[in-house]
Amino acid sequence: MSCVLDVPTAGGCFTFWLLIYRVLKLVVFVICAIPGTVLYSPVAFIANHISNKKAREALASSNVKIAGTVPHLPISVLLTSQRCFAHLSLSTLG
Repeated sequence: MSCVLDVPTAGGCFTFWLLIYRVLKLVVFVICAIPGTVLYSPVAFIANHISNKKAREALASSNVKIAGTVPHLPISVLLTSQRCFAHLSLSTLG
């Protein structure tokens, strides 16, 4: 028994314009993501710095010397509104 699917093929011109459309849409999404990346980067650096500082303090005061990091719960709470805005703005573009 043969399991061949009959898939319709699109014309070459349609496929070319579909490719151009999708590449342009990707470029628009990347351009829209740049401001959020720039605005988020200082927060990410600060969160990393605070996490490393807290980890050093915890390691210095601990009797058991296991290196670890502090969870980023406070930072993720602060960034919830920014993430929601980014998802809503990108979903309206799509």
